[in-house]
Amino acid sequence: MIRITIFSLILLITACSSQPMKPKDITGLWLKASKNGEPEGFYLGPQGDLQLYNIFSWLGESWGIEGKSLLWLTATEQVPSPELSELHYSLKGDNLIISEGSYFNGEYQRAAVQILCGSVNILQQADDQQLSITLIQEDKKSTINQKLISRKVIANPETATPFTLAIASDLINDKQPYRLLLVLSDGRTIISRQSIEYTKLPGQCVAPIDL
Repeated sequence: MIRITIFSLILLITACSSQPMKPKDITGLWLKASKNGEPEGFYLGPQGDLQLYNIFSWLGESWGIEGKSLLWLTATEQVPSPELSELHYSLKGDNLIISEGSYFNGEYQRAAVQILCGSVNILQQADDQQLSITLIQEDKKSTINQKLISRKVIANPETATPFTLAIASDLINDKQPYRLLLVLSDGRTIISRQSIEYTKLPGQCVAPIDL
């Protein structure tokens, strides 16, 4: 992974804007088993949105294609400046293989996806705000066993900020509730937060959420 330069960022943004709809053969949710056996991977949205699935270390920003390389921008809460990764990939049936020597190398299988979408109304806007949107699956018996599904952090959110979170359809378990956590902060102090529990995930966009 390399720290992104202004020139690289311009190239990636230009590629995304010139091809607003990404190739269908690579868009979607891709999963593999992690070292502890839990599914993890990434969602490549059709318009360049990148989400990391069940991965705590990084936050997905956006993605693009250049030749046989998958380019994506990620960040961390400790290092919020976007970083550019160039990952060499190949497609084999319903499998996507990343051969780059990084955390993400390996063979991923395409997974059926359900989208949780909606919008957040920011009631107290200010400079340098961050909106964190996290979907977890709860374990009523133990908070330690809560499972991260997907997370997005949006810098400088608009007054009405749309969001989409990808969920693996085959892994949905309605026996345990899901919780959507929304936190608005200035990077140091929490300005507002809201927690919404779903005993069953909605199959459509949820009503606008005030924060």
